[in-house]
Amino acid sequence: MSLRLDQLPVSATAPVDTDILPTVESVSTTHAHKSKTWATFMAAIGAYTQILTNKTLTTPTITTPTINAPWDGWIQVTETWAYASATTITVPTGAATRWCVGDKWKLTSNGVVLYGYISAVANTQLTVTGDALTNHTFTAVAVCKMKSPLGFDITKAEILTNKQLYTPTFYGTWDGWINANETWTYTSATSITVPSGATSRYQVSDKLKWTQNSTVYYAYIVEVASTTLTIAGNAFLNTGTYPCTLNYYSRESSPIGFPQWFTYTPTGIAASNVTLTGRFMLTSRLCIVEFHAAFTGAIAFTTMPTLPVTAGANIIGTVAATGTGATYDSSLTTYARGGLGPSIIANATTFSLITSANVPISATVNLTWANGDYIDANFSYEI
Repeated sequence: MSLRLDQLPVSATAPVDTDILPTVESVSTTHAHKSKTWATFMAAIGAYTQILTNKTLTTPTITTPTINAPWDGWIQVTETWAYASATTITVPTGAATRWCVGDKWKLTSNGVVLYGYISAVANTQLTVTGDALTNHTFTAVAVCKMKSPLGFDITKAEILTNKQLYTPTFYGTWDGWINANETWTYTSATSITVPSGATSRYQVSDKLKWTQNSTVYYAYIVEVASTTLTIAGNAFLNTGTYPCTLNYYSRESSPIGFPQWFTYTPTGIAASNVTLTGRFMLTSRLCIVEFHAAFTGAIAFTTMPTLPVTAGANIIGTVAATGTGATYDSSLTTYARGGLGPSIIANATTFSLITSANVPISATVNLTWANGDYIDANFSYEI
């Protein structure tokens, strides 16, 4: 088929598919005059151009497109989005095939344009961050997968999943806590069952925070196994009765709300006529202890007092001097500073109180204990 361009018909309007063009077809030396529609001609030369209006494209391939008009970066959403809560939107089923975490959204609610990010996708629900949603009909709904669509405030909260941040700058406040984003269940008052692989997520001395029975609790991690965290601090309640919610961990020195010091009740010295109290805190793997023993009469000595956390296996030496102790003799109203030296050995669950003469305390050492006498000790050791 041949066609001389200077023989194309002159038209005052753009050609349409049904327009007729005269053509000449050559078969050997024989020429045949025929007519072709504009649609046939354009399909033959492979340069068919069509303006698409309200068309649905199925798996299109777009090669080096040119956009000849300004585009704001937003793609109109043709499905209905409905208010579910200030942070959730109800959408038609199959949302996970259309939307992704990190997509930006834009909609109008009660005449106000709202923006944000999609933070979670379920079958019929989107969880979002950014502007709080209001309970009105949503119109002009649009999404964007690009970096900065027109009108979007990039400082709005976005949940980043598996993203790497280079030299980030943090604005605003942070309370120091990291959402554990996993389920904690009861093993005992000092033991929490967690999903497998805990040793890759937690370490000794991490701080914990959780809520049970409408009360916020705190503790230190003192031992980590694959599915178990051993804790010291507040007791963990039975999750069968009091489910654990709002669980966090921290490696900051002082996350908001964390008490640092926890009380504990030592046992030992005697079965009666003595009251033991103590408190402790952790800084990295160092446990700092304050201990007090108040006597109300003569005693029958039993054992040395207990530690709040078992001593570590790496303590060097058979006995390690770790702090200072003192006694008060009520009969003489004297306070003997440095009269006792606390000491701890590796893996110990108790600490010894040794006199300056290197003799451990007993019912009569370093004095015959009576009502009004007491012992104070302050020491630290590795866990």
